[in-house]
Amino acid sequence: PVVGGTDGSSYLLYTVTIERTWFVKFFAIIVLFFMWLLGSFACIYGMDALYLRPRDMSVDDAALFAGLLFSMTGIREVMPSVPEVGVGVDFFGYIW
Repeated sequence: PVVGGTDGSSYLLYTVTIERTWFVKFFAIIVLFFMWLLGSFACIYGMDALYLRPRDMSVDDAALFAGLLFSMTGIREVMPSVPEVGVGVDFFGYIW
């Protein structure tokens, strides 16, 4: 639509709405689900090693948990045009 200015000039005014496609939303939910799954498996493994079947933890176990902690950020970086770490979805699916 053409809108007139106060000085007799005119300019165009556009409204642009941008949304992510259903596939991008679906892919983001799948990535979030797998991040939850990996975190849940790590928690179950830790509980098993500490309480259910107590045993000595090795350096390999610590490396597994540390690698998982730092790889989660890389997993979420797979998504296109993802915002920086620290947005709401991170607290919902990664940092909790």
